[in-house]
Amino acid sequence: MTVRSPRWPAVRAAHLLREPTCAACGESVALAVHHVRPYHLFSALELDPDNLLSLCEQPHQRCHFMFGHFANWSLWNPDVRADAAGFRQGLRLAQKEKAMLTPLLFAAALLAPP
Repeated sequence: MTVRSPRWPAVRAAHLLREPTCAACGESVALAVHHVRPYHLFSALELDPDNLLSLCEQPHQRCHFMFGHFANWSLWNPDVRADAAGFRQGLRLAQKEKAMLTPLLFAAALLAPP
């Protein structure tokens, strides 16, 4: 198990001030500070602000789990920023059309053959 830096709580708090909403759905509660490149594999990036992304852990969205980890805690998504941004854009379009988009539907669309 990788031990966190004692500076992590301050870095996490500073990140949430800079990025106070989920990058995928825009929620502002139950936020996780996700490491784009996992700190247990890339320990030098644990405190790097460019390696951090806010993703929610709301029960109805679970963006951290879905986008950050492909719905499997042992995996990590190197394209999490682009995937989260694409989902957020899709949410905006769905809201205009009064349609529903969830991370699960978005993931299914990403994995569907062209």
